[in-house]
Parts: sequence; C-alpha cells; structure tokens
Amino acid sequence: MVDRNTLFNTCNRRLSGLLSGLPFGLLSGRPFGLLSGRPSGWLPVLLLLGLAFGLSGCGSCSREDPQPTEDRTRISGKITLDETFTPMPDDTLGLEGTRVLVVDLAGRPDTLFHAGTDTLGSFDGEAVFPRQGAYALRLYRSERRMADTTLLLAAQDTVRIEGSLPRFSGFTRFHSDESEAMRTLNRLERQYNRIMQIAAAGGIARDTIPHVLDNWSSIYWEVFENWPGTIASRVATLESMRMLEGRNDELMMHRLREYGDHEDIRQLAARFGFISILQREGLDAAIAWADSLEAESTARETRLRISKNRIEVLYDSSRIDQARARIRDYENRFGGDAEADAWLSVIRYDVEQLSPGLPLPSFELEVHDPPPESGEEQLTGIHQGTRTMTLEDLRGGHAVIEVVSLADRTYQANYLQLYTLHLIYHQDNIEFLTIPVERSPIAVRAFFEERGQGWPVAKAGAYAESDLEERWNIYEMPVRFLIDSEGRIIRKFHGHNINELLVELNNIINDGDNS
Repeated sequence: MVDRNTLFNTCNRRLSGLLSGLPFGLLSGRPFGLLSGRPSGWLPVLLLLGLAFGLSGCGSCSREDPQPTEDRTRISGKITLDETFTPMPDDTLGLEGTRVLVVDLAGRPDTLFHAGTDTLGSFDGEAVFPRQGAYALRLYRSERRMADTTLLLAAQDTVRIEGSLPRFSGFTRFHSDESEAMRTLNRLERQYNRIMQIAAAGGIARDTIPHVLDNWSSIYWEVFENWPGTIASRVATLESMRMLEGRNDELMMHRLREYGDHEDIRQLAARFGFISILQREGLDAAIAWADSLEAESTARETRLRISKNRIEVLYDSSRIDQARARIRDYENRFGGDAEADAWLSVIRYDVEQLSPGLPLPSFELEVHDPPPESGEEQLTGIHQGTRTMTLEDLRGGHAVIEVVSLADRTYQANYLQLYTLHLIYHQDNIEFLTIPVERSPIAVRAFFEERGQGWPVAKAGAYAESDLEERWNIYEMPVRFLIDSEGRIIRKFHGHNINELLVELNNIINDGDNS
C-alpha cells in the first residue's frame, strides 16, 4: 500500500504535465516580446501553453466531433516606408510593394494568410488557422524577406497591424483582444517581479508576504475575468493558482468552483483541485473530483487529459484493477486517434507487464564496479574493469535500477542527492545500478571522474546493445525501478523527483523489509 505522502508526490509529478511547465520567469517582457514586435524568442513558451491548455482547436469540439475545426480571423493593417528605407534595384514599387504572410511553422510550413499592400500601404484579408496560438508573421518586398516577428491568432478576434519598413520588428503595433490582454499581462508581470525583488531583499515583512501573494493572485485572476479565452488569461490563471496552492487552498478551490463551467478552469481544476483534495481527503475523493470534471466537460481534449492522468495515478498507487478498467474506458472513448492510441499502448504495457508485484524483466549487462573504498581512490572516476551482472546478482536485498542520460543537466544537478541516498541506504542492504544510454566510454568516464562512482555502472553502449528499451518500456528518462529482494517491482518512477524514491526507501526501512 502506498502512503499518502508518496501518492501526493507522485500525483503532483504526473498532473503537473497538464499545466506547470512554465517557470514564472519565462513570463518576463523579454520572452513575451510580441507586443514590441521582437522576434519569436517567447514562442516555445506559447507552444508549451498549447500543450498545457489543449490549444488544439478542440476547445469547442463536441463529443461527437473529435476533429479540430479551422478557425478564422480578420487581419488588416498598414505598412509604410520610413526615411531609412533603401529599396533594392529590383524594387521599383511604392507602398503597394509589400507582401504580408502568416505562416504555421509546425511540421511542414503552411501559409495561413497572404495579402499585398495597396498604393496606400493598406492590406486586408482573412486568416484560416488550425488553433489558437502563436504564428510567424513575415514581410516581403519582391523576393526579399524584410521582417520576421510573431503574431497571436484566436477565433473571432480581429487583428490590426501598423508598422514601417525597414524597422518593422521592434516598432510594430498589434491591435486585438489577444494583444491587449498580453500587454496587460506583461505590465503586471514586471510590477510583480519588482515586488518580489523587494521581498527578497527584506523590504517586505515576512508576515505580510501571504497577504501580498493573495492580493497579486487576485490581480492576475482579473486578467482571466477581463479577457477569458485568451492566451494571456491562461497564463495569468495558472500563476494565480500557483500563488495560492498549498497556502490558501480555500480561496483557490472557491475560484475553481466559481468558474467551474469554463474549460480552461476545468483543466486547472484537474491539476490544482485534484492535488488539494488528494492531500486533504485522499485518493478516492480526488478521483471522484476528476470524474466530475470530466463528466461536465464539453471539450474532448480536456476529457482526454483528465482520463490519462487518472489512469497514471491509479497505476502509480498500485490500484491495477481500477487502472485496467479505466484503460478499457479510455480505449472505448478515445481509441482511433493516433496520439491517444500511442499513449494507450505505452501505459497498457506498464500496467500489464511492469505493475508493482510483477517480476522485473531480466537483464544481463557488462558493468564497471565502483573503485575500492579505501583512501582517495573512491573519487578517481569509473573503474576500468568490467564484469557481467544479471538480475540474480541483486537478489537478497532491495535495489534501485536507473536508466539515465548522463548529459541530462537535471540529472547532473541531482546526482549528489542520489549519491547521498546511496551512502545512507547502502548499509541497509539496498543496492544501486546505473545504466547510462551513452555509447561513448569517454562521456561515461568523464561524468564519474568529476562526480565519483559509488555503485555499479553499465558500460557505455550496453543499453543500446540490449533490448531493455522495449522490455522495460523506456519512453522517458530518467526511469528508475525499485525492486524487492526477490526481483519484484515495488515502483517504477518516471522523471527527476528523487523525493519519491526517498519516501519509498524510508518505507522499506520502517517496515523492516530490507533483507
């Protein structure tokens, strides 16, 4: 049985995939340079928002129509030539010589809008695009590309663009609801950052900081209330929830319930509300909350994401029969969609082949043992001798087996924590094994020369030469298996959260079952 702390940490990791991929620092004026015409340095943030909030065109899809529809918006404006514009020899046109394009760069480039300026520099037309989000805006004269920036498009919005060549990028004005909302968000974010800098410097009394956060959460929430459905409102509501999470859950849950009929809020509720209820009332109540959100949702993307996360939580909490039942339900409702089917095949394998209590599929790898513990040799890097290790060699005690990329910077940053865990639990007969995916012996050796090696490490290339990717269902890294003394799986961990592993190791020691 998984204790509530473990389950809480696991759910937090699983469900954060919905909404929490945005560090608040990414919301600064620099990455969101849209409104000043700066290039698309902030575009990855908006693409991540597309994943987080389901900006796939399915926000208005019915249950019977899972396919996204095309959105349309009117784009008009005026492009002039300022005194610094120097035409090329083949550019003999006046203001009418500029072509305005909006391009979708996802996958194969696709032109969504194309208009030419008239003798006054004006243009007008309709853009047809697959989903709300950020797109490339390009200006040409003859065949020469004159400017590149980014543009936010949303259904039923109207966009007006005013700018001059050659200084278009950096001096252009965009007029639309999306642009106005983003301008407001940028302004608030700059002010909030200044307040946080003052707080960090001790300029705000510690006991007043909760009140400051409550106040700013309300200010950010007003962006949602004033511009619902915009990208800026989605960013603002996410940050508003984060300011309250774990500190003022009462206000957080009040807002989630008050606007519970809004699809964007349902997706927030599926993450923040689920975690809050899980922590206070347990898994069954949290699952019931997710069920109610899904039942009320009219957006297929929201229902699909809630369903996926619920299956993952049930699997992680060892409720395998319930996970299987939810998988069958998921297949009946979402099967036939390529993305849904791909995820289904992955999670089904985990549930059927790698659930807690099942034996870990066997392995045979060439490994480097750690250097001798005497003297300073322990920190001299990876041992050069190798031996063959199998699952049988780990029987008799618990073991942590990880598949990792040593080039992963987060893993590098966390390695000292992992090393410390090994030092603590090795005396309790808990073994460690690292299987790097690197093929280069130089890369593997360099990693451990810098950080030390405390346990066996598979030799470079051993993972690639094995079939573990398929049999252990490795689809993201790092992946860690905690197994018992008989080689049975206790947990399969995805991601970098070492605290989850720590909780499970403590459970083993506290239960006295480490032999």
